[in-house]
Amino acid sequence: MMVYLDQDEKEEYLKIRGLSYWAEYGIKDYPNLYRISLRVFAVPTSSAASERVWSIYSFLMIKRRNRLTFEKLERIAFIYINSCLLDDIDCRDYLATDVDEDIDGNTDEESEEEKEDEEVIVVT
Repeated sequence: MMVYLDQDEKEEYLKIRGLSYWAEYGIKDYPNLYRISLRVFAVPTSSAASERVWSIYSFLMIKRRNRLTFEKLERIAFIYINSCLLDDIDCRDYLATDVDEDIDGNTDEESEEEKEDEEVIVVT
């Protein structure tokens, strides 16, 4: 069966984006195709999203962390990716710091000021 549209109908349908068409017309006229169309239109049109994920995984999986299980790596990546959605700060700043640093950026070694402030007790 071939369907022919007059020029006005054709222009109207060409103005509507694919997902909008299925949301407006397809859900009531073609319910089975509607479910399939939602999946089709959810697929990104470029590989940028998948390449971004691979980049994040390679960024997280460094020599220091090579013993991470897949589940743990997946959780870290999930937190890393979603923390970027909340902040305007570049996401790479979160994990670029040394693993031994705490939240304030202090390393496990004591700073010179902390060493000077300590009392030295000599027992003879």
